[in-house]
Amino acid sequence: MDYTFENPNKIPLHDLIVHYKNEKIPALSARWIEKKNFTRYVPLKIKENESFDEDEWLYEMKHFNQDLEWILGLNFHR
Repeated sequence: MDYTFENPNKIPLHDLIVHYKNEKIPALSARWIEKKNFTRYVPLKIKENESFDEDEWLYEMKHFNQDLEWILGLNFHR
């Protein structure tokens, strides 16, 4: 982004308008949403004497972790 966000009057997000380039965009506008499919978290459930596919679970958790890192890397308004 090539602008600095300012909210000196501490306006609530649901009332805030972001001035970006020549536009005025509500802070909670759907325009900020980026379409993305996320990996579903599947907890590891192991009962006594039960086996599981560790490689498959680790593969899923690798992608789940990448999704979380992507979310944490988003700009504040996304």
